[in-house]
Amino acid sequence: MNKAMDGGATPLRIVSQEGHYDVVQYLIDKVALVETTYRSQAEDDGETPLLSAADCDRLDVVKLLIEACVDAAKSRTDGSTPLAAAKSNGHTEVVQYLELHLAK
Repeated sequence: MNKAMDGGATPLRIVSQEGHYDVVQYLIDKVALVETTYRSQAEDDGETPLLSAADCDRLDVVKLLIEACVDAAKSRTDGSTPLAAAKSNGHTEVVQYLELHLAK
């Protein structure tokens, strides 16, 4: 489950991007190495599951990943953060949620 597929995408990143909440929850619940893999894992371009979810306006998945203690400020290699991705795409609810979380 931790292995990247062709192109470097991990299962968690793909299901986060697609908004499959139940599968994201399953992967978080069932994988003992969440802290060392999914929470800190980024692909070659630095794309994290949280950034993918924020970029695709998947608020429920964003909340789930934040509750699993992902690093909400982790950026891609180009410097883009989940908050910046959500802002650039006009995902207002994701922006508000991330701003609230980052203000804590």
